[in-house]
Parts: sequence; structure tokens; C-alpha cells
Amino acid sequence: METDGEGAFLVIVRTLRGTVWPGVKLHEVREAAGKERPADLTVRRIWLFQREIDLLSPGSTGRLRITGDPGGDLAEDSVLVGRTNDEAPLT
Repeated sequence: METDGEGAFLVIVRTLRGTVWPGVKLHEVREAAGKERPADLTVRRIWLFQREIDLLSPGSTGRLRITGDPGGDLAEDSVLVGRTNDEAPLT
């Protein structure tokens, strides 16, 4: 997993449900095998097509800068899971 010089993770994600924006918390990491573990991550920045944006909508693929504790290793096949205010899962 790529990190920046300040220790933040840089990940490419596809949001399947829900919307992400800077400040959204990610509460779980789901491994490729389906096992979930708790995490405490916060989205800090979002890029789409090399341009910084404020919101990543469902079904969009973007690059996130996240900080916090992933509760273990983050791999390319890891799925980040969070909740918005309406409790819609983010994956």
C-alpha cells in the first residue's frame, strides 16, 4: 500500500454505495477473503482523474488520502467500509 511522506495511506477505491468526502470516517476493513476487522480511518483528500475534488459519488473510482489506524495491513484487494450520517454503507 502506498503512503505519502506524512504517513497517510494513498488508496484507489470504488465507492459501491454511499458517498465519501473529506472528514468521513471509515470504520472497517474487509479483506479479499471476506473477513472484516475494525479500523479508525478518516478521509483527508480525494482525487478524480488527477484533480482534487470535494465529493466522490457512488460508483465512481477515485484516489483517497486517508489517515488513522487500519487495524492491520491494507492490501490492494482490501475494501474500506464506513457509514454516512444516514448509515448507508460505503465500500
